Amino acid sequence: MITYNKFIKSLEKGDFLVLKCKKCGTLNLPPKVLCQECFSSDLELIKIKNEGKILSYTTIHVPSTKFKDRAPYTSGVAELERGIKITGIVLTEPEIGKKVRIETENGTIVFR
Repeated sequence: MITYNKFIKSLEKGDFLVLKCKKCGTLNLPPKVLCQECFSSDLELIKIKNEGKILSYTTIHVPSTKFKDRAPYTSGVAELERGIKITGIVLTEPEIGKKVRIETENGTIVFR
């Protein structure tokens, strides 16, 4: 089992870890105890590429307290292999379809 904190720490090291269901093959992110598709608990940890493409983005002008020093900033959704989607802060010029690397910065998921 992988916790969210362990997921972030592995990403800081350059390893993008997800849980793959041994029963149906679904990749599960964020980390969960059960498969989001078939509810099996038979999951294995696998490494995938930390690369994807931007699906959507928006600029945040009124941020939460955690990100008040970044405002305005761009938040986006990237799609990785096998349809996995992840949200992060876009640190590159945002463009739909643009290839990005998924990394962390101070415990926050970012796209470069």
